This record gives sequence, structure tokens and C-alpha cells, in this order.
Amino acid sequence: MSFMGSILFRGKSYMTRRFVFNAKAINILRDKAKSEVVPNPTRIETLTCFLWKHATAASRYGSTSRRASIAAHAVNIRPRLKPSMLDNAIGNILWWATATNIPTNKRETDDDGQLCDLMKLLHESIKRLDKDYLKTLQGEKGFGAISEFIDRQIEVVYSLEPETYIFTSWTKILKEVDFGWGRPFWIGVKGKVGSTLGNHTVFVETQWGKGIEAWVTLEEKQMAVMENDPQFLAFTSPNPRISSM
Repeated sequence: MSFMGSILFRGKSYMTRRFVFNAKAINILRDKAKSEVVPNPTRIETLTCFLWKHATAASRYGSTSRRASIAAHAVNIRPRLKPSMLDNAIGNILWWATATNIPTNKRETDDDGQLCDLMKLLHESIKRLDKDYLKTLQGEKGFGAISEFIDRQIEVVYSLEPETYIFTSWTKILKEVDFGWGRPFWIGVKGKVGSTLGNHTVFVETQWGKGIEAWVTLEEKQMAVMENDPQFLAFTSPNPRISSM
């Protein structure tokens, strides 16, 4: 099995659930995630860290496991390139921002502190994808730089054996979608409940109210724990009714 296949397709039984975060809940979580290092976290950064935190907590439920975990977020690098590329340039032009959280033997921080810590890790990993770094991926030396990045990720995976969670945002991609019959009032990200692709989250805008839908795929037992976590459910609505108004 390939390296990416060993991370994403583990042969387990997965399920996909839709969670909706309204604007009020997102703003509260953003306030909780703020720090001097990251004074103004984005909505997607905030929800990524919130889901990362609760997914890892669910995976450790009833166990003493303290495995490392990785959040790998797809980043659109079109506007980060110099010169920048047009948003409608064909194809996927992205790179991965990878943040690794390694548990320590220190006393666990509270929920807000843990969210802030994960936010610092994620924000720093995204911040590193600046024009200077992306320049190293281009030209004659680009292949070597990309190979080095992949080798580092392989080393981390095989040395730490971490849980890996993949995140991607479609909030801007589907904003003005029109398949020829006018703009749809709602779009479903996945066509079936089950999935062979595990630990994967897709964010899309809600059609009304400036909220965000998170389509989350996790192992069945892990999802069951998270769906019954009152601290998680305090900020989200699991699969609320779809309305055209």
C-alpha cells in the first residue's frame, strides 16, 4: 500500500456525519481559540482545531493512549504564489499545512487552553506556506524540495505512528456554484453515509445565516463517542433539517 493509502485507507468501518455550526457558535469558539500568538483566528482554523481536539479525545475514550496526532489542512496556494495565479486557473493547486501535536506528561490544560495550543500549531503551519517557501518548490530544485517534504512526513508517521486528520475547506469553491438551473439552495458534499476514506472533514458554507457545515468522516466507534459528547454538542447541531428559507 502507498504511503498516503496507509494513512487514509486503513480498511476500517467509517461513517460520515454532517455537523452545522451557526455564526454565534463559531464566534464563541474563535474567542476561546484567541491568544497573543493568534489574535484573530479564522473560522476555518477555529473549526479545524475544535474538531481535531474532539476527534482525538473520542479516539482515546476509555483508553490511556497518548498517541501523537496530525492535522493536515489543504491550502490553496494560488494567492500565495508570486506572481499570484487566477482563482479560476484549472486544476487543484494546493499544498499541505501539517501540524503535529505530541502529548507530554505535563498536566493537561483546560478545554480552552487545549484549543489555543492546537490553534498555535495549525496557524504556524499555515503561516509557513509563504512566498519564500513556495518558491523553493518551483524550478529545477523544486522536485528535490517536494521529495524532502514527503520524506519528512514519512519519517514522522513511521516514528510517531500518529492519528492523522485531513481537513479541506470548500467554503469559497461552492459559493457561486451554478450547474445551469440557477444557484442551488443547498449542496450535499457526499452522496452516501459510509466511506472508505477515514479521518476526513470537508467544510462548506451554510446557505443561510453565515454558518459552516462540517462533513466529518471517522471510524464508527469514534464517531459514536463524539456524537454523544456534551462539550462537542454545545456548539454544533448534528444533521439539522434542510430548509430553503
